[in-house]
Amino acid sequence: MVSPIPPGAFHASRQKLARMLDFQEVARNDEQIDDALRQATSDVEGYLHRGFFPWRGTRYRDYPDRDYTDRLWLDGDEFVSLSAATSGGTTLATNNLVYYPTSGPPYNAIETSVASSAYFQAGATWQSAIALTGLWCGTDASTRPAGTLAAGINASVTTLALTPLGTARIGVGDLLLCGTEYLVVTAVTSATSSQTLQTPLTASAASTSVAVSTGSAFVAGEAITLDSEQMLVVDVTGNTLVVKRAWNGTVLATHTGSTIYASRTLTVTRGACGSTAAAHNSADAVGLHIIPPPVQALTLAEASWLYASHAQGWQTAPGTTSRNTAVLAGLEVLNDLRKNVQRASGRKQRARAV
Repeated sequence: MVSPIPPGAFHASRQKLARMLDFQEVARNDEQIDDALRQATSDVEGYLHRGFFPWRGTRYRDYPDRDYTDRLWLDGDEFVSLSAATSGGTTLATNNLVYYPTSGPPYNAIETSVASSAYFQAGATWQSAIALTGLWCGTDASTRPAGTLAAGINASVTTLALTPLGTARIGVGDLLLCGTEYLVVTAVTSATSSQTLQTPLTASAASTSVAVSTGSAFVAGEAITLDSEQMLVVDVTGNTLVVKRAWNGTVLATHTGSTIYASRTLTVTRGACGSTAAAHNSADAVGLHIIPPPVQALTLAEASWLYASHAQGWQTAPGTTSRNTAVLAGLEVLNDLRKNVQRASGRKQRARAV
Protein backbone atom coordinates (compact mmCIF):
# COMPACT_ATOMS: atom_id res chain seq x y z
CA MET A 1 0.00 0.00 0.00
CA VAL A 2 1.04 3.62 -0.41
CA SER A 3 0.69 6.25 2.29
CA PRO A 4 -2.89 7.58 2.36
CA ILE A 5 -3.73 11.08 1.20
CA PRO A 6 -4.66 13.12 4.30
CA PRO A 7 -8.25 14.41 4.08
CA GLY A 8 -8.18 17.95 2.72
CA ALA A 9 -4.57 17.81 1.50
CA PHE A 10 -3.49 18.42 -2.10
CA HIS A 11 -0.19 18.27 -3.95
CA ALA A 12 -0.58 22.00 -4.61
CA SER A 13 -2.62 24.55 -2.71
CA ARG A 14 -5.86 26.18 -3.81
CA GLN A 15 -4.04 29.51 -3.97
CA LYS A 16 -1.37 28.15 -6.32
CA LEU A 17 -3.93 26.89 -8.79
CA ALA A 18 -5.98 30.09 -8.54
CA ARG A 19 -2.90 32.18 -9.31
CA MET A 20 -2.12 29.99 -12.29
CA LEU A 21 -5.67 30.34 -13.65
CA ASP A 22 -5.77 34.03 -12.63
CA PHE A 23 -9.14 35.25 -13.82
CA GLN A 24 -11.97 36.92 -11.95
CA GLU A 25 -14.39 34.00 -11.77
CA VAL A 26 -11.80 31.93 -9.91
CA ALA A 27 -12.44 33.92 -6.73
CA ARG A 28 -15.99 32.59 -6.52
CA ASN A 29 -15.17 29.00 -7.36
CA ASP A 30 -13.17 27.72 -4.39
CA GLU A 31 -15.25 24.54 -4.22
CA GLN A 32 -14.66 23.73 -7.89
CA ILE A 33 -10.92 24.43 -7.54
CA ASP A 34 -10.72 22.15 -4.51
CA ASP A 35 -12.64 19.42 -6.35
CA ALA A 36 -10.20 19.62 -9.27
CA LEU A 37 -7.16 19.52 -6.97
CA ARG A 38 -8.59 16.62 -4.95
CA GLN A 39 -9.22 14.59 -8.10
CA ALA A 40 -5.87 15.50 -9.65
CA THR A 41 -3.96 14.60 -6.47
CA SER A 42 -5.62 11.19 -6.35
CA ASP A 43 -5.13 10.60 -10.08
CA VAL A 44 -1.43 11.50 -9.99
CA GLU A 45 -0.67 9.21 -7.03
CA GLY A 46 -2.53 6.37 -8.74
CA TYR A 47 -0.75 6.98 -12.02
CA LEU A 48 2.70 7.10 -10.42
CA HIS A 49 2.01 4.16 -8.03
CA ARG A 50 3.48 6.19 -5.18
CA GLY A 51 2.21 8.13 -2.16
CA PHE A 52 3.72 11.57 -1.66
CA PHE A 53 2.31 12.30 1.79
CA PRO A 54 3.84 11.00 5.04
CA TRP A 55 2.11 8.70 7.54
CA ARG A 56 3.26 7.65 11.01
CA GLY A 57 2.31 4.28 12.38
CA THR A 58 2.74 0.51 12.23
CA ARG A 59 2.39 -1.64 9.16
CA TYR A 60 2.35 -5.42 9.08
CA ARG A 61 3.89 -7.81 6.60
CA ASP A 62 3.50 -11.54 6.17
CA TYR A 63 6.58 -13.62 6.83
CA PRO A 64 8.05 -14.32 3.36
CA ASP A 65 7.44 -17.89 2.16
CA ARG A 66 11.01 -18.72 1.20
CA ASP A 67 14.27 -19.97 2.64
CA TYR A 68 16.04 -16.63 2.47
CA THR A 69 15.07 -14.87 5.70
CA ASP A 70 17.49 -11.93 5.69
CA ARG A 71 15.79 -9.51 3.27
CA LEU A 72 12.22 -8.25 3.25
CA TRP A 73 10.83 -6.47 0.19
CA LEU A 74 8.19 -3.82 0.96
CA ASP A 75 7.25 -2.73 -2.58
CA GLY A 76 4.69 0.08 -2.16
CA ASP A 77 5.29 0.33 1.59
CA GLU A 78 8.10 2.84 1.21
CA PHE A 79 9.44 4.39 4.39
CA VAL A 80 11.72 7.17 5.57
CA SER A 81 12.69 5.87 9.01
CA LEU A 82 11.81 3.09 11.45
CA SER A 83 11.43 3.49 15.20
CA ALA A 84 10.59 -0.15 16.04
CA ALA A 85 10.47 -3.58 14.40
CA THR A 86 9.35 -7.03 15.49
CA SER A 87 9.31 -10.37 13.71
CA GLY A 88 7.43 -13.37 15.05
CA GLY A 89 7.00 -11.52 18.33
CA THR A 90 10.76 -10.95 18.68
CA THR A 91 12.08 -7.39 18.76
CA LEU A 92 14.57 -6.48 16.06
CA ALA A 93 16.95 -3.68 17.02
CA THR A 94 16.76 -1.08 14.26
CA ASN A 95 20.54 -0.69 14.31
CA ASN A 96 20.72 -4.33 13.16
CA LEU A 97 18.70 -3.53 10.03
CA VAL A 98 20.04 -2.31 6.69
CA TYR A 99 17.75 -0.25 4.43
CA TYR A 100 17.64 -0.29 0.62
CA PRO A 101 18.17 1.36 -1.74
CA THR A 102 21.29 2.80 -0.16
CA SER A 103 20.57 6.07 -1.95
CA GLY A 104 17.23 6.40 -0.09
CA PRO A 105 15.01 7.39 1.53
CA PRO A 106 12.46 6.39 0.56
CA TYR A 107 13.39 2.76 1.27
CA ASN A 108 11.52 -0.28 -0.05
CA ALA A 109 13.55 -3.17 1.35
CA ILE A 110 15.05 -4.18 4.71
CA GLU A 111 17.85 -6.61 5.32
CA THR A 112 19.12 -7.94 8.64
CA SER A 113 22.79 -7.19 9.18
CA VAL A 114 25.08 -10.16 8.64
CA ALA A 115 27.16 -8.83 11.52
CA SER A 116 24.27 -9.47 13.92
CA SER A 117 22.21 -12.49 14.97
CA ALA A 118 18.96 -10.80 13.86
CA TYR A 119 16.75 -12.53 11.31
CA PHE A 120 13.13 -12.48 10.14
CA GLN A 121 10.97 -15.28 11.55
CA ALA A 122 7.34 -16.36 11.41
CA GLY A 123 6.66 -17.12 15.07
CA ALA A 124 3.27 -18.72 15.75
CA THR A 125 1.95 -17.78 12.28
CA TRP A 126 3.33 -16.33 9.08
CA GLN A 127 0.33 -13.97 8.73
CA SER A 128 1.26 -10.37 9.67
CA ALA A 129 4.25 -11.80 11.52
CA ILE A 130 6.39 -8.72 10.88
CA ALA A 131 5.45 -5.35 12.41
CA LEU A 132 7.27 -2.18 11.38
CA THR A 133 6.67 1.19 13.04
CA GLY A 134 7.98 4.37 11.48
CA LEU A 135 7.45 7.22 9.07
CA TRP A 136 6.10 6.02 5.72
CA CYS A 137 6.27 8.11 2.55
CA GLY A 138 7.09 7.79 -1.13
CA THR A 139 9.53 10.72 -0.81
CA ASP A 140 12.08 11.69 1.84
CA ALA A 141 9.29 13.61 3.68
CA SER A 142 11.42 16.74 3.81
CA THR A 143 10.02 20.20 4.57
CA ARG A 144 11.03 23.76 3.84
CA PRO A 145 10.81 26.61 6.38
CA ALA A 146 7.39 28.23 6.52
CA GLY A 147 7.91 30.68 9.37
CA THR A 148 7.10 30.33 13.04
CA LEU A 149 4.02 30.32 15.24
CA ALA A 150 2.96 33.86 16.13
CA ALA A 151 1.49 32.58 19.42
CA GLY A 152 1.45 29.33 21.37
CA ILE A 153 -1.38 26.83 20.85
CA ASN A 154 -2.74 23.92 22.87
CA ALA A 155 -3.60 20.48 21.49
CA SER A 156 -7.23 21.29 20.66
CA VAL A 157 -7.30 24.66 18.89
CA THR A 158 -7.90 24.58 15.14
CA THR A 159 -6.84 28.10 14.20
CA LEU A 160 -3.33 29.49 14.37
CA ALA A 161 -1.32 32.44 13.18
CA LEU A 162 2.11 32.37 11.59
CA THR A 163 4.70 35.01 10.95
CA PRO A 164 4.21 36.81 7.59
CA LEU A 165 6.90 34.69 5.92
CA GLY A 166 4.90 31.58 6.66
CA THR A 167 1.48 32.69 5.50
CA ALA A 168 2.83 34.08 2.25
CA ARG A 169 3.88 30.55 1.27
CA ILE A 170 0.91 28.58 2.58
CA GLY A 171 -2.51 27.87 1.11
CA VAL A 172 -5.52 25.60 1.46
CA GLY A 173 -4.51 21.96 0.99
CA ASP A 174 -0.93 22.36 2.20
CA LEU A 175 0.52 19.99 4.81
CA LEU A 176 2.48 21.56 7.68
CA LEU A 177 4.82 20.03 10.25
CA CYS A 178 5.27 21.54 13.72
CA GLY A 179 7.41 19.44 16.04
CA THR A 180 6.24 15.91 15.25
CA GLU A 181 2.65 16.91 14.47
CA TYR A 182 1.27 17.18 10.95
CA LEU A 183 -1.49 19.70 10.21
CA VAL A 184 -3.59 20.15 7.04
CA VAL A 185 -4.58 23.71 6.11
CA THR A 186 -8.32 23.90 5.38
CA ALA A 187 -8.84 27.69 5.27
CA VAL A 188 -6.87 30.93 5.15
CA THR A 189 -8.55 34.08 6.49
CA SER A 190 -7.54 37.68 7.09
CA ALA A 191 -6.44 39.31 10.33
CA THR A 192 -5.54 42.91 11.01
CA SER A 193 -1.90 43.86 10.50
CA SER A 194 -2.41 46.71 13.00
CA GLN A 195 -1.26 49.12 10.30
CA THR A 196 -3.16 51.65 8.21
CA LEU A 197 -2.67 53.07 4.72
CA GLN A 198 -0.38 56.11 4.94
CA THR A 199 -1.12 57.64 1.52
CA PRO A 200 -4.47 57.50 -0.36
CA LEU A 201 -4.91 55.12 -3.29
CA THR A 202 -6.97 55.84 -6.39
CA ALA A 203 -9.24 53.32 -8.14
CA SER A 204 -6.65 52.63 -10.82
CA ALA A 205 -4.74 49.47 -11.68
CA ALA A 206 -1.69 51.71 -12.19
CA SER A 207 -1.82 52.88 -8.56
CA THR A 208 0.32 50.09 -7.14
CA SER A 209 2.26 51.68 -4.26
CA VAL A 210 0.79 51.04 -0.82
CA ALA A 211 2.48 53.20 1.83
CA VAL A 212 2.66 51.54 5.28
CA SER A 213 4.31 52.48 8.55
CA THR A 214 6.46 49.30 8.80
CA GLY A 215 7.24 47.56 5.54
CA SER A 216 9.23 44.78 7.23
CA ALA A 217 5.95 43.44 8.67
CA PHE A 218 4.92 42.33 5.16
CA VAL A 219 6.46 39.95 2.61
CA ALA A 220 6.10 39.49 -1.12
CA GLY A 221 3.56 36.83 -2.03
CA GLU A 222 0.97 37.53 0.66
CA ALA A 223 -2.49 38.92 0.01
CA ILE A 224 -3.69 42.06 1.78
CA THR A 225 -7.15 43.62 2.00
CA LEU A 226 -8.06 47.29 2.16
CA ASP A 227 -11.78 47.89 2.66
CA SER A 228 -13.31 45.36 0.22
CA GLU A 229 -10.42 45.21 -2.27
CA GLN A 230 -7.74 42.53 -2.11
CA MET A 231 -4.23 43.13 -3.40
CA LEU A 232 -1.27 40.80 -3.98
CA VAL A 233 2.06 42.03 -2.61
CA VAL A 234 4.65 41.52 -5.34
CA ASP A 235 7.52 43.45 -3.71
CA VAL A 236 8.41 45.33 -0.54
CA THR A 237 10.64 48.41 -0.82
CA GLY A 238 11.26 50.11 2.50
CA ASN A 239 7.84 51.12 3.79
CA THR A 240 6.16 50.76 0.41
CA LEU A 241 4.35 47.66 -0.78
CA VAL A 242 4.21 47.16 -4.53
CA VAL A 243 0.93 45.40 -5.24
CA LYS A 244 -1.25 43.94 -7.94
CA ARG A 245 -4.65 45.58 -7.58
CA ALA A 246 -8.16 44.02 -7.67
CA TRP A 247 -6.76 40.63 -6.70
CA ASN A 248 -8.86 37.48 -6.35
CA GLY A 249 -11.86 38.82 -8.23
CA THR A 250 -12.30 41.96 -6.12
CA VAL A 251 -13.02 45.41 -7.57
CA LEU A 252 -10.80 48.47 -7.80
CA ALA A 253 -11.71 51.17 -5.29
CA THR A 254 -10.32 54.30 -3.67
CA HIS A 255 -8.79 54.00 -0.20
CA THR A 256 -7.87 56.58 2.42
CA GLY A 257 -6.42 55.69 5.81
CA SER A 258 -7.82 52.16 5.53
CA THR A 259 -6.87 49.42 7.99
CA ILE A 260 -4.68 46.85 6.26
CA TYR A 261 -5.67 43.22 6.73
CA ALA A 262 -3.46 40.29 5.71
CA SER A 263 -4.23 36.60 5.09
CA ARG A 264 -2.45 35.29 8.17
CA THR A 265 -4.95 33.14 10.07
CA LEU A 266 -4.96 29.43 9.22
CA THR A 267 -7.69 26.91 10.00
CA VAL A 268 -6.13 23.47 10.28
CA THR A 269 -6.92 19.82 10.86
CA ARG A 270 -4.83 18.69 13.81
CA GLY A 271 -2.97 15.40 14.23
CA ALA A 272 -2.94 14.50 10.53
CA CYS A 273 -0.98 11.66 8.89
CA GLY A 274 -1.07 9.43 11.97
CA SER A 275 0.56 12.07 14.19
CA THR A 276 -0.77 13.26 17.57
CA ALA A 277 -2.05 16.77 18.27
CA ALA A 278 0.18 18.50 20.81
CA ALA A 279 0.80 21.89 22.40
CA HIS A 280 3.29 24.15 20.65
CA ASN A 281 5.00 27.33 21.83
CA SER A 282 5.20 30.78 20.30
CA ALA A 283 8.07 31.00 17.77
CA ASP A 284 8.12 27.22 17.24
CA ALA A 285 9.30 26.47 13.70
CA VAL A 286 6.76 25.35 11.12
CA GLY A 287 7.71 23.44 7.98
CA LEU A 288 5.84 22.99 4.70
CA HIS A 289 5.85 19.41 3.39
CA ILE A 290 7.59 19.28 0.03
CA ILE A 291 5.89 17.61 -2.91
CA PRO A 292 8.50 16.88 -5.62
CA PRO A 293 8.33 19.73 -8.18
CA PRO A 294 7.56 17.46 -11.19
CA VAL A 295 4.69 15.86 -9.25
CA GLN A 296 3.30 19.20 -8.17
CA ALA A 297 3.53 20.52 -11.73
CA LEU A 298 1.62 17.50 -13.05
CA THR A 299 -1.08 17.90 -10.38
CA LEU A 300 -1.50 21.59 -11.25
CA ALA A 301 -1.74 20.73 -14.94
CA GLU A 302 -4.27 17.94 -14.30
CA ALA A 303 -6.35 20.15 -12.01
CA SER A 304 -6.25 23.06 -14.45
CA TRP A 305 -7.42 20.81 -17.29
CA LEU A 306 -10.18 19.31 -15.12
CA TYR A 307 -11.33 22.74 -13.95
CA ALA A 308 -11.40 24.21 -17.45
CA SER A 309 -13.11 21.12 -18.91
CA HIS A 310 -15.81 21.17 -16.24
CA ALA A 311 -16.31 24.90 -16.81
CA GLN A 312 -16.89 24.20 -20.51
CA GLY A 313 -19.26 21.36 -19.71
CA TRP A 314 -16.92 18.99 -21.58
CA GLN A 315 -18.27 20.56 -24.77
CA THR A 316 -18.08 18.91 -28.16
CA ALA A 317 -16.93 20.80 -31.18
CA PRO A 318 -19.82 21.94 -33.44
CA GLY A 319 -20.85 19.28 -35.95
CA THR A 320 -18.63 16.59 -34.41
CA THR A 321 -18.80 13.97 -31.69
CA SER A 322 -15.30 14.79 -30.42
CA ARG A 323 -14.54 17.03 -27.49
CA ASN A 324 -13.69 20.70 -27.78
CA THR A 325 -10.34 21.13 -29.57
CA ALA A 326 -8.90 23.12 -26.65
CA VAL A 327 -9.78 20.27 -24.31
CA LEU A 328 -8.15 17.74 -26.64
CA ALA A 329 -5.03 19.89 -27.02
CA GLY A 330 -4.75 20.17 -23.24
CA LEU A 331 -5.08 16.41 -22.92
CA GLU A 332 -2.24 15.84 -25.41
CA VAL A 333 0.05 18.15 -23.40
CA LEU A 334 -0.97 16.33 -20.23
CA ASN A 335 -0.10 12.94 -21.69
CA ASP A 336 3.41 14.14 -22.53
CA LEU A 337 3.82 15.59 -19.04
CA ARG A 338 2.58 12.36 -17.44
CA LYS A 339 5.24 10.35 -19.28
CA ASN A 340 8.00 12.73 -18.21
CA VAL A 341 6.91 12.71 -14.55
CA GLN A 342 6.53 8.92 -14.59
CA ARG A 343 10.17 8.63 -15.60
CA ALA A 344 11.28 11.14 -12.95
CA SER A 345 9.11 10.25 -9.95
CA GLY A 346 7.02 7.17 -10.69
CA ARG A 347 7.40 3.76 -9.09
CA LYS A 348 7.41 0.77 -11.36
CA GLN A 349 4.60 -1.70 -10.62
CA ARG A 350 7.12 -4.54 -10.47
CA ALA A 351 10.31 -3.73 -8.62
CA ARG A 352 12.07 -7.07 -9.15
CA ALA A 353 11.83 -10.41 -10.95
CA VAL A 354 9.17 -12.87 -9.83
